[in-house]
Amino acid sequence: MGRFTLRMPKTLHNTLEILAKDEGISLNQYIVYTLTQKVTAETLDIEPKEKPKGLTPEQMEFLSNVELTPSKQIKEQQAAYEAMLSRLGPKATDEEVERYLSEREQGEPEAELEPEAIIRLKERIAQVKQSA
Repeated sequence: MGRFTLRMPKTLHNTLEILAKDEGISLNQYIVYTLTQKVTAETLDIEPKEKPKGLTPEQMEFLSNVELTPSKQIKEQQAAYEAMLSRLGPKATDEEVERYLSEREQGEPEAELEPEAIIRLKERIAQVKQSA
């Protein structure tokens, strides 16, 4: 990890300390999270989302490692989805949709994603399908 010393107005320092305390995390964690959010938004040319309130230190650390999807990629995914719906037509049956989705390329989960999380996600998807 890198390290640097930063001089800032005392009022800003006090405000950052209060915000970090409100989140229940260290000043360092709060600043790293805030900088990560801003740099990621600038790099990907997206609007930063408002920071959720009341996060645990573990949640804050997790969010600092989240990579945001560039808006260009989101638009491409939306266009592909709309093209799929157009090909299927407005009266596609559930079976037709399932068949189409089963023919699509399957992606691999990220290496950092724990197998238990994948299992829970698949179970949740199955529950939603059953309740629909």
